[in-house]
Amino acid sequence: MLVACSDEDRVMCERKVFWLDSPCPPWCNGLHADNDHPDDRNHYSSWQGRGAVDQR
Repeated sequence: MLVACSDEDRVMCERKVFWLDSPCPPWCNGLHADNDHPDDRNHYSSWQGRGAVDQR
Protein backbone atom coordinates (compact mmCIF):
# COMPACT_ATOMS: atom_id res chain seq x y z
CA MET A 1 0.00 0.00 0.00
CA LEU A 2 1.33 3.46 -0.92
CA VAL A 3 0.41 6.18 1.51
CA ALA A 4 1.76 9.37 -0.06
CA CYS A 5 0.09 9.33 -3.48
CA SER A 6 -1.90 12.38 -4.44
CA ASP A 7 -5.28 11.87 -6.11
CA GLU A 8 -3.96 12.74 -9.58
CA ASP A 9 -1.13 10.16 -9.25
CA ARG A 10 -3.25 7.42 -7.67
CA VAL A 11 -3.39 5.16 -10.75
CA MET A 12 0.34 5.33 -11.32
CA CYS A 13 1.14 4.86 -7.64
CA GLU A 14 -1.01 1.79 -7.18
CA ARG A 15 0.76 -0.06 -9.99
CA LYS A 16 3.98 -1.64 -8.76
CA VAL A 17 6.93 -1.40 -11.16
CA PHE A 18 9.01 -4.54 -11.63
CA TRP A 19 12.12 -3.20 -9.88
CA LEU A 20 10.35 -1.81 -6.80
CA ASP A 21 10.63 -4.50 -4.12
CA SER A 22 9.05 -2.63 -1.21
CA PRO A 23 6.39 0.07 -0.75
CA CYS A 24 7.31 3.70 -1.17
CA PRO A 25 8.05 5.68 2.00
CA PRO A 26 5.43 8.27 2.96
CA TRP A 27 7.45 11.16 1.51
CA CYS A 28 7.94 9.59 -1.96
CA ASN A 29 5.95 11.07 -4.84
CA GLY A 30 5.48 7.57 -6.30
CA LEU A 31 6.39 8.57 -9.86
CA HIS A 32 8.21 5.38 -10.86
CA ALA A 33 8.26 3.65 -14.24
CA ASP A 34 9.40 0.27 -15.52
CA ASN A 35 11.84 2.00 -17.87
CA ASP A 36 13.58 4.11 -15.19
CA HIS A 37 17.34 3.96 -15.67
CA PRO A 38 18.98 1.86 -12.91
CA ASP A 39 20.71 5.00 -11.57
CA ASP A 40 17.29 6.69 -11.24
CA ARG A 41 15.53 3.87 -9.39
CA ASN A 42 15.17 5.79 -6.14
CA HIS A 43 12.46 7.45 -4.13
CA TYR A 44 11.97 11.18 -4.68
CA SER A 45 9.81 13.74 -2.95
CA SER A 46 7.97 16.62 -4.55
CA TRP A 47 9.31 19.02 -1.95
CA GLN A 48 10.66 22.26 -3.33
CA GLY A 49 12.65 24.51 -1.07
CA ARG A 50 13.44 28.17 -1.40
CA GLY A 51 16.61 29.75 -0.22
CA ALA A 52 17.93 33.25 0.13
CA VAL A 53 20.41 34.49 -2.46
CA ASP A 54 23.15 36.84 -1.35
CA GLN A 55 23.69 39.36 -4.18
CA ARG A 56 26.58 41.43 -2.88
